[in-house]
Amino acid sequence: MVALIVLAHTCGDVCLLTARLLAQRSEFAPEFCALCAEVCHTCLEECLKHASECQCRECADSLLKCEQACQRFASPDQPAPLPSRA
Repeated sequence: MVALIVLAHTCGDVCLLTARLLAQRSEFAPEFCALCAEVCHTCLEECLKHASECQCRECADSLLKCEQACQRFASPDQPAPLPSRA
């Protein structure tokens, strides 16, 4: 369970940075989305090992959604849905 807690903190940090880069329309956002998807997937696998404990099942559902979204945004032909700048 300790490994899951450490991984969850890392995942949160990666997700937060990725969200910030997407909001800034950074040229590095696609690469960070790919990394974020990988970290979410790894964290998801660890959560599923503990699905009967705590809130791991709810966390796993959120991680899957984040992983899928990041996979889409990592694709060069699929830009992130951000509001246009005026």
